[in-house]
Amino acid sequence: MSDNGETVRPKNLGGSIWLDGVIQDSLLGEPSSEFFSRYEVTGVRFNLPVFEREVSLGRLARSTILQQSADGVEAAEIYSRLLVQAVQEAADMLGPVFERTNGSDGFITVPLPAVLAYDVESLVEEAVLFSTQLERQNVILLVPATEEGITALQQITAAGVSTGVQHLLSVRRYREASDSYLNGLEHRMMRSAHVRHVNSIAEFALGHLETIAEDKRASGDRPERAADGGLAVSTARVAYGNYLNSVFSERYQKLAKLGLRAQRLAWSCSGASELLSADLPDQLIGPATVCEMPGDAIRRLYRRSLSGFGLSYGLAEAQTKMELHEQRHPNLEQLCADEVERLVNKQVLSSDRAVASIQEVCERHS
Repeated sequence: MSDNGETVRPKNLGGSIWLDGVIQDSLLGEPSSEFFSRYEVTGVRFNLPVFEREVSLGRLARSTILQQSADGVEAAEIYSRLLVQAVQEAADMLGPVFERTNGSDGFITVPLPAVLAYDVESLVEEAVLFSTQLERQNVILLVPATEEGITALQQITAAGVSTGVQHLLSVRRYREASDSYLNGLEHRMMRSAHVRHVNSIAEFALGHLETIAEDKRASGDRPERAADGGLAVSTARVAYGNYLNSVFSERYQKLAKLGLRAQRLAWSCSGASELLSADLPDQLIGPATVCEMPGDAIRRLYRRSLSGFGLSYGLAEAQTKMELHEQRHPNLEQLCADEVERLVNKQVLSSDRAVASIQEVCERHS
């Protein structure tokens, strides 16, 4: 509640709330359109593991799988078609938001295949092909936060495809992603190509940063709890400070005159119990940012009023706290890199299971 007694919502702080999941009435517990309207949800982080779980359990598009199998389509291709269809449907549902906000919101983000995480050329080729198949302006493809992913981000952006990065855990890697995005736009500018339709997002996996912090606590290192402004929140605030420095830079302003759209920061909070507690959203919501949360967490957030302070408070203090974390744990950057690799491998296995499940259904009914 604000000082004058008015209810403070995320949009009052300049932030957006996106669903971390898939648009499916049975998972949301109500019609999707009603959920998005009631809770002012303006985007979707397409949660690939959730989608693949629904496919694996046979709760999604079973009749389509059987029909395409009868037509001789291979399991991997069926999976690709189901994914394209699901992303297109979500993008179409968000289309009115995209139009109403003049292309500044109403997006769906979807990861590129994790199996390509260490192959720059293949990531670029897949991004261009996937974008052509989707034919939707409000889709942002995501590369992983590997060195190869950051390199591919520049090339994909230069090709005019809206692309962001997921699994960010360190501010250093975020700065590389931000620079890669601007490099890609500058390459387009040198070719006199438009930049107005190109969008990007930098997604921090704050839930996994909390996991790293918990592992440190378990080993006796005892860093600050997330609820006290620990590793996850400090990282988010320092990254936001870097974002502000970027948008006020001469380089950024030069591109802005040509229609540059800023690379928005997104906080993926899935799996982070403390980050989804009653008071922490106040510390993460701010102008030009996105909070990505599961449906139940969005409902809980909407039932309360925010304090009205938001992400921009305490940036200098966050930098000091971040330096303390780094002093205590000189290997923090390596821990983050190891966690990114683990996330990539987990996604590869998830996708393999989904394809194997489709193959099993096809064989069972052949």
